[in-house]
Amino acid sequence: FLWKVLRIQELRNVNEHFLVNCITVDTSRLVSQVDKLLKAGDNGVDFIVQQLQLLIKDVYRQLRRSQGMVPEPSLAVNLNFTILKFSVAYWDILLQRSLDLMPEVPRRDVQYFITEVTSVERIRYVETNQ
Repeated sequence: FLWKVLRIQELRNVNEHFLVNCITVDTSRLVSQVDKLLKAGDNGVDFIVQQLQLLIKDVYRQLRRSQGMVPEPSLAVNLNFTILKFSVAYWDILLQRSLDLMPEVPRRDVQYFITEVTSVERIRYVETNQ
């Protein structure tokens, strides 16, 4: 497992969402592995999709355990990566592909999106990117 969840932060009543969970994720090991795949001539897409699915399942489990979470239409999960390697738009494509291939439970009634760890105010990001 190449992800490390560093922090889970709750933001309530952001835009139309009742709750946004900002999950800070250390992606350094993943990016290192992707670099190796790219050097070997592999595009790394299948690998990243598989890793994203593992991350989503793990985050969903952690949220359910810590909050007794029952997904509702206003729940959003911001995966806040320490290192992006690719553009946010490309990550969004990979994220959507990962979600499309997953069973319904970790994705039903939950909106996922990816950002990079920055000093930008997260609430403002969520409001402008919905």
